[in-house]
Amino acid sequence: MINLMLYYILSSSVVFFYGVGLNRLLIIKKDSHSFFISILRTFLVTNCVVIVSYAMSKFVLIPLNLSELFTFFVIFIFIGFSILFNLLLKIEPSDLTEDFLVPLLSIFISLNEGLSLFSCILITVSCIISFYTFLIMIFSYQKRFNLYSKSEGLKPFCL
Repeated sequence: MINLMLYYILSSSVVFFYGVGLNRLLIIKKDSHSFFISILRTFLVTNCVVIVSYAMSKFVLIPLNLSELFTFFVIFIFIGFSILFNLLLKIEPSDLTEDFLVPLLSIFISLNEGLSLFSCILITVSCIISFYTFLIMIFSYQKRFNLYSKSEGLKPFCL
């Protein structure tokens, strides 16, 4: 269990290995409250979607030989849970599309690479932890660099 989590957090990180979320990583400007709401929403949505999608795949799609429709159903389940949790957590309409790519791709990675429901949930949690850990590191580096820069853009110190 720990090996699986460490593998997906460090070694096979979704940010470094798959490149998930790199396109929006540096342009996010959030305060700490909205950042933690985003983390909470992402964990809730991804875990609920993984549980429902895994059960639907195992008990409905595979017995009916309709596994080609798996991606289609996962996207609809994701959109439904995303809208539900946006309404429950009262997220502003401007933030609705912001956290779409990272959770969805983490769900697909976990459902394709997990062997059981428990391993799928562990992979999803590890992917989300990996992304938000990297995001916190980027925020801290940006803050550190802003401390040592003057308004003219010259760096007076060696970092």
